[in-house]
Amino acid sequence: MDIKNILKKSVIVFFVGELVFLLISLYFNDFSFMTGFLLGYLVSIITFFMTVKMTDTIISLKQGSPILVGMFFVLKLVLIAVAFYLSIIFSQFFHLAGTFIGCLIMKVTLQIYYRKEVS
Repeated sequence: MDIKNILKKSVIVFFVGELVFLLISLYFNDFSFMTGFLLGYLVSIITFFMTVKMTDTIISLKQGSPILVGMFFVLKLVLIAVAFYLSIIFSQFFHLAGTFIGCLIMKVTLQIYYRKEVS
């Protein structure tokens, strides 16, 4: 897995999504869609790096520790939950739908990256 290429492609996907959310924000005259998308993208990048770190740790241990895997998994879920909580509490700044779609950016990027690589 080439992390630099994945991050470069995720930035492209982010800018396309941000352009779409800019149009939505202009239509509804509410820029919380864009900031929610940005918040979700930041959380998506952090959870991606946590996944990479978790994978490297498991490989270096040569033996999967269920406690360590569970701890990383729960920590990622807590981070995503905090992003959604911030979107709900500060709904005038972050839109929940934008945050949700922003959290999917790295997953979409990986799908695009590997689909092109396989084809």
